[in-house]
Amino acid sequence: MNKVIMIGNIVRDVEEKIVSGYHLCANAIAVKRAYPDKDGNYPTDFFEFQAWGNSCNFLVKYASKGNRIAIVGRIQNREFEDKEGNKRRITEIIVDEVELLSSVQQQPKQEPKQEPKQEQPQTEKKSNSFVKDLFDDLKPKEQINTQPSIKEDDLNF
Repeated sequence: MNKVIMIGNIVRDVEEKIVSGYHLCANAIAVKRAYPDKDGNYPTDFFEFQAWGNSCNFLVKYASKGNRIAIVGRIQNREFEDKEGNKRRITEIIVDEVELLSSVQQQPKQEPKQEPKQEQPQTEKKSNSFVKDLFDDLKPKEQINTQPSIKEDDLNF
């Protein structure tokens, strides 16, 4: 099984490329280690990732550098030649799922911000009415006796 789950911050601005007709976002995620070093600092590791298709579209639309994300995917090795013709090998995370953990606007980041609607003051205060209604449905409407009513005279011994 090859599965990895990481939570961290996007390292670079999110950019989209079209590769063989598919949407691709190549970026990195900065992940703090769970344990401190000898100085008490928590080192950060950087992992390259590729997000294809809908995952890429989501990142382009809603995420930007520094946003906290969770990714689920698999680790994959890839070989390529650099500009000088040297063979290189890279280990990347191929993203299957992505979730934005930073707070975002309701609208995509490319669209201008709209002023929040001002709510009208309510004349009647309803406290936890949704929760109350939810749990009211779970309450039994009448008490059901699960014990059979048996009298001593009904027993034959």
